[in-house]
Amino acid sequence: MTNILLSVDLKTLILLTVLNFLINGIFLLFVFGIRHRSFIQWLAYGCFLFALGWLFFLYRFVNGINLITLPLANVLILAMPIFLGFSIDSFLGKRRSKIILGVIAFVLLFTFLFLSWIMHDKWIPGMYTSIINGIFYSIPGIYMLKFATPKNIIVWAIIGLNFLISLLLIVRSFILLLGWLYPDTINETIVMGILVGVLCLNIICINAQVLCFPILDFTEAQKELILANRKLEDLSNIDDLTGLPNRRALRVKLDQEAAYHAENNLPFSIILFDLDHFKLINDKFGHLVGDSVLKNAASLLKQLVRPSDLVMRYGGEEFMVLLPETESSEAFIVAERLRLGISQFQFSYSDPSVAFQVTASFGVSTLNANLLNVTELVRRADIALYRAKTEGRNRVCIE
Repeated sequence: MTNILLSVDLKTLILLTVLNFLINGIFLLFVFGIRHRSFIQWLAYGCFLFALGWLFFLYRFVNGINLITLPLANVLILAMPIFLGFSIDSFLGKRRSKIILGVIAFVLLFTFLFLSWIMHDKWIPGMYTSIINGIFYSIPGIYMLKFATPKNIIVWAIIGLNFLISLLLIVRSFILLLGWLYPDTINETIVMGILVGVLCLNIICINAQVLCFPILDFTEAQKELILANRKLEDLSNIDDLTGLPNRRALRVKLDQEAAYHAENNLPFSIILFDLDHFKLINDKFGHLVGDSVLKNAASLLKQLVRPSDLVMRYGGEEFMVLLPETESSEAFIVAERLRLGISQFQFSYSDPSVAFQVTASFGVSTLNANLLNVTELVRRADIALYRAKTEGRNRVCIE
């Protein structure tokens, strides 16, 4: 393994690193142009600065060690884990405090000044930059480990990659420390081999993260799409005026309940009712008052029915209540409770002078061994409702 690392040409590797991260940055900006997620943009900026830092480092082979090829190059390389941290903060919806930003600015300034002072030392610049980079790469991993929920395989990959980079850099710093303490044990060739090895693994780990973030964004987009579809489905099944399930949802639920009760030989009843003389309310007080009556009636119904019952809007001023495992006699009692509750309720609108009482007529039918057809069940409830109206309204009839 050591021979392979030593055989790699460092200048070629650095040049490939520069090109690689320029491509990564362009790719991420392309993704940002589609998704407009700021965490992708932060990561793109980190790639560009990382590439620029290694480009300045490469200039060392032409112009030697100076302020650009060592202090400035390492500050730009250090920007990669910093911007990676900003990217993760943005993804998690967190903002770094001014104190933390101040600490980061101080570390960057101190790094530049310190490396400017000892840039010609053989061991200290490498030890220092490895420690600082190792610490800064561990921070995104810690943030993801602490705050990212839920943790899928992509999140765990990002956490693991950051900790792996951090560990590699700290190991490199430890080896350089041994070289500083025992200079006869580690020569320049080994130092270059370590640099090549760490750089290769660093490239692999960061490249993997560059791929992980768009995949993570894609999975988040999928979740958002699923939630949006669920909301649309809910909206399509909910009456926007009363907040009750609408006729579309009613048909599905009615078929499901009827099939279940028929299969298990259980009674199942429905109550179909409408508000008496509702057209007169609209004509006398206006449609806004009529809408208010429907909303108040829906709210009242949900309070009056049993926990197992389901209130749904059938259409216009008509409502239906599904009563699982309920015989006709018990359904009659529920309907009578609803009738009394509505007739005794004082309906009002924003204008205190507009206050009145409303009655309703009810039709009840029951699914049992003698009646297994849903269409016939609804038809019989409708017949019972019609009879309640013709017999004087404000009453319950069973068919």
